[in-house]
Amino acid sequence: MSGNSAASKSLFFYTPSTAAAAAFTSAYALLTLGHLYSTCKYKSWNTSGLLPFTALAFTSGFAVRIFCSYHPTHANAFIATQFILYGTAPLLELANAHILGRILYYVPYLSPIHPGRVLSSFLILSFVVEILNALGVMQSIAGAILQDRDPEDAAARVSAGSAMMKASLVLQLSFALLLVGLGAVFQWRCRRRGIRAPRVDRPLLGVYLSMLLVTARTAYRTAEHFAFDNLTVTGPDLDPASVPPVVRFEWYFYVFEAAFLFLAVAVFVVLHPRRWLPPNKTTYLAQDGEAELEGPGWNDKRPFIVTLCDPFNFAGLLGRTPRGADGNDRPFWESNGYEFKKGMGRRKGESAEEGLAVRGN
Repeated sequence: MSGNSAASKSLFFYTPSTAAAAAFTSAYALLTLGHLYSTCKYKSWNTSGLLPFTALAFTSGFAVRIFCSYHPTHANAFIATQFILYGTAPLLELANAHILGRILYYVPYLSPIHPGRVLSSFLILSFVVEILNALGVMQSIAGAILQDRDPEDAAARVSAGSAMMKASLVLQLSFALLLVGLGAVFQWRCRRRGIRAPRVDRPLLGVYLSMLLVTARTAYRTAEHFAFDNLTVTGPDLDPASVPPVVRFEWYFYVFEAAFLFLAVAVFVVLHPRRWLPPNKTTYLAQDGEAELEGPGWNDKRPFIVTLCDPFNFAGLLGRTPRGADGNDRPFWESNGYEFKKGMGRRKGESAEEGLAVRGN
């Protein structure tokens, strides 16, 4: 990998490495096959179907980068590889959100949010991120192409594109923190209620590890874009030595982008959620943390648009209406005959069992 600036008029700040691009294309292709095999083996398209698609998208992005290594001035190829790589990372976060929602379905009585709205809520966030990504990449690349013909217009486009990309990356960081925070609150509730089942903890571990790597990658991309603010000269007069190292050296990209995202997808080959979660989301873990029961599924009688705008059911909490009910019905898990091993505490005058158990009929 070259650490020097690329040849004249190259769209890269360095000479792209063909070997590195080919190596990661092969690695992601194998990862795609691995996830296709796992998804077919566990019949988990409704749980992990986004993972093979994500790996395939990364494969195509690095395949185009091989072409870019031979043609570093080819604008369309450069746009394609940038757009694919920037756009696929949010899809990986969305895949994690989908898996987390599936985990929440498994322990519905401790879920801090409607499990089905984890995906839909984060899908809206991802849609905003993707729009900002697309507009930012297009503006930045248009500026790079126009820098020789119209430096002022090019600088304005690059600045606008950079601002959009920064906003997108900050949203991705917020996305990651919100998702991990949601999982942490859920796991804390499980711990307080005495549920320490590997069927819950192992899939959550996969989400945590994957999101940690995605967050590290997003932090790198954010630092990269803010590093551009230090460039006072662009175009043919740019001194390569004035370019911040995080932008000028290609190894940063392959470590913090290519390798980290590869590991973020690969972690689910080892910690595939369907190794522990049941095939149907109507199957849930009883309050004792051991038995599995078949339920009717999450029953939220509020209109869809209401559950989408208020997935935490703050209105229900303020109105003392049971979550997922209309005020008369009770959640299905309250009548299954199982009790928690321990709970959040007890009121004054109650016995430990009265304070710590949730009773069935």
